[in-house]
Amino acid sequence: NDPRFTFGTYTGQPPSQVFQTFPGTWGWQVRYKTTAATQTQAWALWTPGITRSGWYEISVFVPARHATTASARYRLYGAVGQPSLLQINVNQSAYRNLWVPLGIYQLNANDGRSGVIFLNDLTGESNQEIAFDAVRWREIVGTSPSSPYLADGYDAPIGTSTERSDTQVWPGNWFDATGFAVRYFMGQPAEAYHSGADLNLNQPFWVADAHSPVYAAASGTVTFAGRLTGWGNVVVIRHDPLISNGKAMYGRYAHVEQIVVRVGDRVQRGQQIANVGNAEGAFPYHLHFDLSQTNILETDPFDWPRLDLNRLLANYSDPQEFVRNNRPARR
Repeated sequence: NDPRFTFGTYTGQPPSQVFQTFPGTWGWQVRYKTTAATQTQAWALWTPGITRSGWYEISVFVPARHATTASARYRLYGAVGQPSLLQINVNQSAYRNLWVPLGIYQLNANDGRSGVIFLNDLTGESNQEIAFDAVRWREIVGTSPSSPYLADGYDAPIGTSTERSDTQVWPGNWFDATGFAVRYFMGQPAEAYHSGADLNLNQPFWVADAHSPVYAAASGTVTFAGRLTGWGNVVVIRHDPLISNGKAMYGRYAHVEQIVVRVGDRVQRGQQIANVGNAEGAFPYHLHFDLSQTNILETDPFDWPRLDLNRLLANYSDPQEFVRNNRPARR
């Protein structure tokens, strides 16, 4: 019912005969329809109504239902320094109830078309569904963005959605079995200082963490997704610079199974990337999660400082403290 959102058809049919609706997660009505392979039938337009020129992060919401297209072709009008019409493709099928940034753009409040988002049903696919959900414009205040994407904060990479939204860093009954920079495996060949957190869940039953979802702690780009000897399956994400202070981190999610992302994929905070594994039987089920303030995990995803504590502290941060200090602004 927002006047800044308009929609219609090219066929002369009433929109109610072309679009279907369902109640979205946050209470508003979501419109969707089947995709068009060759000839568009319907369209939607979102107008920002901004009152101040500046840099804005533009994001689209992708619901958990009726969004199976791999090629939603959003079009952005009137961004300063960009083509007058910029097409940004979004694979809606990869997301579930997530805000997906289209990028950060400079908008002109005196230009009525600046920041307008357009979407139609033409995807080149048959028998898929495309959702016409919410669009969000968030002004970037106090800084000139150095990256086309910014992270709004960090959450834990495990736990339910409700648990991850809580103020407690490790959600629910999850716990860190080892700790950051703790010396362990004393007297054994594997003795080392631990570079991150070993996240476990043994309630309501033992090994309750086995096969549970692993989520991206913040938005970013996948730089590694594959098997490493001694580690099992590993995902490394170059997380976007934080909107609050510009700090960029690399996250390593190790010993996982059923990886669902590939190198080069954009991921959002809270997007599932894998499941908790056991490094193909080498360890008890748990998620090894560490955060690096350098690019060591991009150049060497295997990196393990062993007993070199100075090198560990130069390249890694306590993940619990970092997440605690950089929660999303909504908290």
